[in-house]
Amino acid sequence: MEISLDKKSEILYDHYKDTFNHIKGYIKKRDRLFLFILVILFFLFWDIKSPLEAQEAINSFLKEKIKITFLPSTEIFKVLIWAAYLSILLQYLQLTILVDRQYDYLHGLEGKLNDLISKDFINREGKAYLEEYTLFQNWSHFFYRWVFPILLIIISSFNIKKSLCGMNLSFLDYINLILYIGILISILLYFVFGFFKK
Repeated sequence: MEISLDKKSEILYDHYKDTFNHIKGYIKKRDRLFLFILVILFFLFWDIKSPLEAQEAINSFLKEKIKITFLPSTEIFKVLIWAAYLSILLQYLQLTILVDRQYDYLHGLEGKLNDLISKDFINREGKAYLEEYTLFQNWSHFFYRWVFPILLIIISSFNIKKSLCGMNLSFLDYINLILYIGILISILLYFVFGFFKK
């Protein structure tokens, strides 16, 4: 049974709309993860500048706002922060790559739809968007793709260097180092994706 041109167009257009809705959901989640990373970066930066003050503020927050009566030691808390950082960063980078790939896919769907209807009719996310890409949009793309990950590396590196500068390293310090290496590898692999993206 042959599918009519109208039915093909309808199916493809529904798929196009579903794909776009998925992308919007991914972007919303990615943006939320970005904010969580900023909070963790703030803590890491604060820990570089004033480690005792940072720990006291966190302890106070945990006691008063979250009502935790048993507070972990500073070393355990730092391991939890580094583990959360790696976990959230992995999700953030995965979603960023997924959104990029989904937009490429969406542009391909626009092309197929336009071929089916023999007009350059559907181009909101592809041709029209890319033709009117402003200088600010280029800057934003550059910042999120390159500057932000480099800042992550710099702040993380300073923090881990400060944590490991003592002579008596504990088991937990080595765990933090392993988590830091995971963060570094994740960001470097993300850069490789950026360089080799078609």
